[in-house]
Amino acid sequence: MYLELKPTVIGMQISANIPNQRSAFAGTQQLTLDVHLAGRDDHLDLETGEVFRNPSWARTRGAKETVSGSITIRQARNAEDFGSNDMRYFERQSFEDSEIPPQIHFHLCLPSDDFQQLITNARGGLLPSSILIELAHNLFEKPSEKPSPIQYGWEPDGSGKKWNNRLEENRCIKIEGATFNFEMLRPVRDRSTGEIAESAPLSPAESMQAQTAIIKAALLSILSEIRHVGLAVAAIGGVILLVLLFKR
Repeated sequence: MYLELKPTVIGMQISANIPNQRSAFAGTQQLTLDVHLAGRDDHLDLETGEVFRNPSWARTRGAKETVSGSITIRQARNAEDFGSNDMRYFERQSFEDSEIPPQIHFHLCLPSDDFQQLITNARGGLLPSSILIELAHNLFEKPSEKPSPIQYGWEPDGSGKKWNNRLEENRCIKIEGATFNFEMLRPVRDRSTGEIAESAPLSPAESMQAQTAIIKAALLSILSEIRHVGLAVAAIGGVILLVLLFKR
Protein backbone atom coordinates (compact mmCIF):
# COMPACT_ATOMS: atom_id res chain seq x y z
CA MET A 1 0.00 0.00 0.00
CA TYR A 2 1.28 3.47 -0.90
CA LEU A 3 0.86 6.92 0.64
CA GLU A 4 2.02 9.94 -1.36
CA LEU A 5 3.19 12.69 0.98
CA LYS A 6 3.57 16.38 0.19
CA PRO A 7 6.32 18.20 2.16
CA THR A 8 5.34 21.65 3.45
CA VAL A 9 8.25 22.52 5.78
CA ILE A 10 11.77 21.08 5.42
CA GLY A 11 14.56 21.47 7.95
CA MET A 12 18.03 20.04 8.50
CA GLN A 13 19.53 19.24 11.88
CA ILE A 14 23.26 18.69 12.39
CA SER A 15 24.63 17.39 15.68
CA ALA A 16 28.26 18.43 16.20
CA ASN A 17 30.96 15.83 16.85
CA ILE A 18 32.15 16.91 20.32
CA PRO A 19 34.02 14.17 22.22
CA ASN A 20 33.96 14.18 26.01
CA GLN A 21 35.59 12.19 28.80
CA ARG A 22 33.00 9.40 28.61
CA SER A 23 32.98 8.72 24.88
CA ALA A 24 33.57 10.14 21.42
CA PHE A 25 30.16 11.44 20.39
CA ALA A 26 29.50 10.78 16.72
CA GLY A 27 28.01 13.74 14.87
CA THR A 28 24.78 13.10 12.97
CA GLN A 29 22.63 14.72 10.31
CA GLN A 30 18.91 14.39 9.73
CA LEU A 31 16.16 15.94 7.65
CA THR A 32 12.82 16.80 9.23
CA LEU A 33 9.73 17.50 7.16
CA ASP A 34 6.14 18.43 7.89
CA VAL A 35 3.93 16.47 5.49
CA HIS A 36 0.34 15.78 4.51
CA LEU A 37 -1.24 13.57 1.85
CA ALA A 38 -0.57 14.97 -1.61
CA GLY A 39 -3.82 14.30 -3.48
CA ARG A 40 -6.96 16.40 -3.22
CA ASP A 41 -9.15 13.37 -2.52
CA ASP A 42 -6.62 11.21 -0.66
CA HIS A 43 -7.51 10.57 2.97
CA LEU A 44 -6.55 8.13 5.71
CA ASP A 45 -9.39 7.73 8.21
CA LEU A 46 -8.28 6.74 11.70
CA GLU A 47 -10.30 4.53 14.02
CA THR A 48 -9.55 7.03 16.79
CA GLY A 49 -11.67 9.63 14.95
CA GLU A 50 -9.14 11.82 13.12
CA VAL A 51 -8.28 11.92 9.43
CA PHE A 52 -4.90 12.39 7.72
CA ARG A 53 -5.34 14.43 4.54
CA ASN A 54 -4.46 17.60 2.67
CA PRO A 55 -5.71 20.34 5.03
CA SER A 56 -6.49 22.61 2.06
CA TRP A 57 -9.41 20.31 1.21
CA ALA A 58 -10.53 19.57 4.77
CA ARG A 59 -13.96 21.16 4.23
CA THR A 60 -14.82 18.62 1.55
CA ARG A 61 -14.05 15.68 3.84
CA GLY A 62 -16.45 16.39 6.72
CA ALA A 63 -15.91 17.64 10.25
CA LYS A 64 -13.28 15.14 11.44
CA GLU A 65 -10.16 16.57 13.06
CA THR A 66 -7.19 16.71 10.69
CA VAL A 67 -4.15 15.00 12.19
CA SER A 68 -0.73 16.48 11.41
CA GLY A 69 2.13 14.50 9.87
CA SER A 70 5.92 14.66 10.02
CA ILE A 71 8.84 12.61 8.78
CA THR A 72 12.42 12.20 10.05
CA ILE A 73 15.10 10.93 7.66
CA ARG A 74 18.47 9.66 8.92
CA GLN A 75 21.40 7.64 7.62
CA ALA A 76 21.41 4.00 8.68
CA ARG A 77 24.56 3.08 10.61
CA ASN A 78 23.94 -0.67 10.58
CA ALA A 79 21.51 -3.22 9.13
CA GLU A 80 19.38 -3.16 12.29
CA ASP A 81 18.48 0.51 11.69
CA PHE A 82 16.36 -0.44 8.68
CA GLY A 83 14.04 -2.30 11.04
CA SER A 84 13.04 1.05 12.59
CA ASN A 85 11.49 2.35 9.35
CA ASP A 86 7.84 2.78 10.27
CA MET A 87 4.74 4.98 10.45
CA ARG A 88 3.45 5.60 13.98
CA TYR A 89 0.38 7.19 15.50
CA PHE A 90 0.79 9.26 18.67
CA GLU A 91 -2.36 10.12 20.59
CA ARG A 92 -3.09 13.50 22.15
CA GLN A 93 -0.99 14.35 25.21
CA SER A 94 -2.56 16.73 27.75
CA PHE A 95 -0.67 18.62 30.46
CA GLU A 96 -1.66 21.19 33.05
CA ASP A 97 -1.10 24.23 30.85
CA SER A 98 -0.70 22.78 27.37
CA GLU A 99 -1.29 19.80 25.13
CA ILE A 100 0.28 18.07 22.17
CA PRO A 101 -2.27 17.23 19.45
CA PRO A 102 -2.41 13.76 17.89
CA GLN A 103 0.05 13.20 15.07
CA ILE A 104 1.40 10.68 12.58
CA HIS A 105 5.17 10.34 12.35
CA PHE A 106 7.20 8.58 9.64
CA HIS A 107 10.74 7.43 10.46
CA LEU A 108 13.15 6.58 7.64
CA CYS A 109 16.71 5.28 7.80
CA LEU A 110 18.34 5.28 4.36
CA PRO A 111 21.51 3.65 3.01
CA SER A 112 24.53 5.94 3.19
CA ASP A 113 24.72 6.76 -0.54
CA ASP A 114 21.00 7.53 -0.81
CA PHE A 115 21.00 9.69 2.32
CA GLN A 116 24.07 11.67 1.23
CA GLN A 117 22.47 12.23 -2.18
CA LEU A 118 19.37 13.60 -0.45
CA ILE A 119 21.47 15.87 1.79
CA THR A 120 23.45 17.14 -1.21
CA ASN A 121 20.24 17.92 -3.09
CA ALA A 122 18.77 19.72 -0.07
CA ARG A 123 21.87 21.86 0.41
CA GLY A 124 21.77 22.78 -3.28
CA GLY A 125 18.12 23.82 -3.08
CA LEU A 126 16.72 20.78 -4.92
CA LEU A 127 13.95 19.61 -2.58
CA PRO A 128 11.52 16.71 -3.03
CA SER A 129 8.12 17.71 -4.39
CA SER A 130 6.56 14.51 -3.02
CA ILE A 131 7.56 11.32 -1.19
CA LEU A 132 5.95 7.99 -1.99
CA ILE A 133 5.87 5.73 1.08
CA GLU A 134 5.32 1.97 0.67
CA LEU A 135 3.66 0.47 3.74
CA ALA A 136 3.58 -3.19 4.71
CA HIS A 137 0.18 -4.53 3.70
CA ASN A 138 -1.10 -7.99 2.87
CA LEU A 139 -3.73 -7.53 0.18
CA PHE A 140 -4.65 -11.22 -0.01
CA GLU A 141 -4.96 -12.29 3.60
CA LYS A 142 -5.67 -15.87 4.59
CA PRO A 143 -8.52 -16.53 7.06
CA SER A 144 -5.98 -17.72 9.66
CA GLU A 145 -3.86 -14.56 9.37
CA LYS A 146 -4.30 -11.44 11.43
CA PRO A 147 -5.78 -8.67 9.22
CA SER A 148 -3.56 -5.72 8.34
CA PRO A 149 -4.25 -2.67 10.54
CA ILE A 150 -4.44 -0.49 7.44
CA GLN A 151 -6.99 -1.23 4.72
CA TYR A 152 -8.38 0.32 1.54
CA GLY A 153 -11.69 2.18 1.77
CA TRP A 154 -14.69 1.87 -0.54
CA GLU A 155 -13.27 4.27 -3.17
CA PRO A 156 -12.46 2.37 -6.41
CA ASP A 157 -9.47 4.62 -7.17
CA GLY A 158 -7.80 3.75 -3.86
CA SER A 159 -7.86 7.35 -2.61
CA GLY A 160 -9.50 6.35 0.67
CA LYS A 161 -7.81 4.23 3.32
CA LYS A 162 -8.64 3.21 6.89
CA TRP A 163 -6.28 2.66 9.81
CA ASN A 164 -7.56 0.58 12.72
CA ASN A 165 -5.27 2.35 15.17
CA ARG A 166 -7.31 2.21 18.36
CA LEU A 167 -5.33 -0.73 19.76
CA GLU A 168 -1.75 0.05 20.83
CA GLU A 169 -0.41 -2.92 18.85
CA ASN A 170 -1.82 -1.46 15.61
CA ARG A 171 -0.25 1.98 15.95
CA CYS A 172 2.97 1.08 14.15
CA ILE A 173 3.10 0.13 10.44
CA LYS A 174 6.38 -0.96 8.86
CA ILE A 175 7.72 1.03 5.91
CA GLU A 176 9.04 -1.19 3.12
CA GLY A 177 10.19 1.45 0.66
CA ALA A 178 10.35 5.17 -0.16
CA THR A 179 10.60 7.10 -3.44
CA PHE A 180 11.60 10.78 -3.53
CA ASN A 181 10.23 12.79 -6.47
CA PHE A 182 11.79 16.07 -7.65
CA GLU A 183 9.98 18.67 -9.79
CA MET A 184 12.10 20.05 -12.63
CA LEU A 185 9.25 21.68 -14.58
CA ARG A 186 6.39 23.56 -12.94
CA PRO A 187 2.92 23.06 -14.52
CA VAL A 188 0.96 26.19 -15.42
CA ARG A 189 -2.81 25.71 -15.19
CA ASP A 190 -5.56 27.51 -17.05
CA ARG A 191 -7.46 29.56 -14.44
CA SER A 192 -10.86 28.97 -16.03
CA THR A 193 -10.64 25.19 -16.55
CA GLY A 194 -7.93 24.13 -14.11
CA GLU A 195 -6.27 22.08 -16.86
CA ILE A 196 -2.52 22.17 -17.43
CA ALA A 197 -1.87 24.60 -20.27
CA GLU A 198 1.92 24.36 -20.39
CA SER A 199 4.98 23.54 -18.35
CA ALA A 200 7.08 26.47 -17.21
CA PRO A 201 10.78 25.93 -16.52
CA LEU A 202 12.18 26.85 -13.15
CA SER A 203 13.38 30.41 -12.62
CA PRO A 204 17.08 31.12 -13.34
CA ALA A 205 17.88 31.07 -9.62
CA GLU A 206 15.97 27.80 -9.08
CA SER A 207 17.55 26.26 -12.18
CA MET A 208 21.02 27.25 -10.96
CA GLN A 209 20.30 25.66 -7.57
CA ALA A 210 19.14 22.44 -9.24
CA GLN A 211 22.21 22.31 -11.52
CA THR A 212 24.50 23.00 -8.54
CA ALA A 213 22.88 20.13 -6.62
CA ILE A 214 23.39 17.77 -9.57
CA ILE A 215 27.04 18.82 -9.97
CA LYS A 216 27.66 18.39 -6.23
CA ALA A 217 26.10 14.94 -6.36
CA ALA A 218 28.33 13.98 -9.30
CA LEU A 219 31.44 15.25 -7.50
CA LEU A 220 30.45 13.37 -4.35
CA SER A 221 30.13 10.18 -6.38
CA ILE A 222 33.53 10.75 -8.04
CA LEU A 223 35.21 11.42 -4.70
CA SER A 224 33.64 8.27 -3.29
CA GLU A 225 35.01 6.22 -6.21
CA ILE A 226 38.46 7.79 -5.81
CA ARG A 227 38.42 6.88 -2.12
CA HIS A 228 37.51 3.28 -2.92
CA VAL A 229 40.21 3.07 -5.59
CA GLY A 230 42.73 4.55 -3.16
CA LEU A 231 41.89 1.93 -0.55
CA ALA A 232 42.21 -0.84 -3.15
CA VAL A 233 45.63 0.47 -4.31
CA ALA A 234 46.80 0.66 -0.70
CA ALA A 235 45.69 -2.91 -0.08
CA ILE A 236 47.49 -4.18 -3.20
CA GLY A 237 50.62 -2.27 -2.19
CA GLY A 238 50.49 -3.90 1.25
CA VAL A 239 50.28 -7.37 -0.28
CA ILE A 240 53.24 -6.67 -2.58
CA LEU A 241 55.27 -5.39 0.38
CA LEU A 242 54.54 -8.55 2.38
CA VAL A 243 55.56 -10.75 -0.58
CA LEU A 244 58.87 -8.88 -0.92
CA LEU A 245 59.57 -9.22 2.81
CA PHE A 246 58.95 -12.98 2.79
CA LYS A 247 61.30 -13.42 -0.21
CA ARG A 248 64.24 -11.99 1.74
